[in-house]
Amino acid sequence: MKYLFLYSTTDGHTKCIVDRIGEVILKAEPAAKITYESLNDKNLKEFSFDLGLYDRVLVGASIRYGHFHPNLLTFATQYRDELHKMNTAFFGINLTARKANKNTVETNPYIKKWLSVCPWQPTISAVFAGALYYPRYTFFDRTMIRFIMYITKGDTDPTTEKVYTDWDAVTAFAQRFQTLTEKDLKEHAEKVQRHKKEEEERQLEKNNLFLMRLVAVGLLGVVAFKLFSNKKSIKS
Repeated sequence: MKYLFLYSTTDGHTKCIVDRIGEVILKAEPAAKITYESLNDKNLKEFSFDLGLYDRVLVGASIRYGHFHPNLLTFATQYRDELHKMNTAFFGINLTARKANKNTVETNPYIKKWLSVCPWQPTISAVFAGALYYPRYTFFDRTMIRFIMYITKGDTDPTTEKVYTDWDAVTAFAQRFQTLTEKDLKEHAEKVQRHKKEEEERQLEKNNLFLMRLVAVGLLGVVAFKLFSNKKSIKS
């Protein structure tokens, strides 16, 4: 089996998780071939991934200040049709997931929101808590993250270097990814179609809202013109 592992990391921890997933897969499947690529440094409008060379694709990405690296959405949009033809996996990393009530795809607000608008719908998804490396951050990042951690009742000691990742959960995710079958892919196709329909409905709603605003602006313009014309007639 040939795997493509793509990752977007801020401070390197996402790559550590990707490496752990690779180790789990190679232990179960020694003949597997895994290619690792970073999404951060590539202009995906010029760089081309030949996904036809791989059987499965894994994507892992970290969140900083509530957002993924923009290349992630570019990749998902550009390759969604090819990705939906194979078993794929996605995981997101954020410190919010350190909390027991925010460590699933359904309960983590950042991952849930991103998957709801992402054109690509992975076969399986997960969210893992990341790591806190205050001494490695710039002054700005250290200050901002300490403030966020203070608000969320987390570690604020500027000397803290701590990994919150549940490695057992990472291992279970890797094993699930490695054992996905054609049946899983076929069942997932129904979810993809539902998401596509919802996406079309959202776009139609946006278009209708735009038209309504356009009409409203036009009507206001007509009313303003008539009022101005009436005042001018009265003065005359």
